[in-house]
Amino acid sequence: MPSGFFSAIIFSSALTLLLNILLSTIIVFFAAKILYIPGNSFQKALLVVLSGIAIAILQGLFFPLTFFFSWIVALAAFLWAIKTTYSIDYGRALSLWLISIILPVGVALVLVPAILAALYSVAF
Repeated sequence: MPSGFFSAIIFSSALTLLLNILLSTIIVFFAAKILYIPGNSFQKALLVVLSGIAIAILQGLFFPLTFFFSWIVALAAFLWAIKTTYSIDYGRALSLWLISIILPVGVALVLVPAILAALYSVAF
């Protein structure tokens, strides 16, 4: 296979990673805005996302995927990272984590049917 093929795969993987980091940061930022967390900034949201990535990498390196306890440890570590970054208690950190999961699902449930309806109306 030509070397351009492999460089295209690497480039697209790196671009996908950067877009995922950007979107995750935006989601955490708006979740913190919804909860009225003081000292909210895009940089803090980026720090939370990057620490979550680091925690996920360490979990994958040191624990097997089927080991249930490792998921609980990773969640506790991620909640600690949120708590430490935003200087909040564990209840608000858990709320921020839950809203950052629910928010994109809710947006997708609204936007996907709207986009499909718009495409359907244009096509027919």
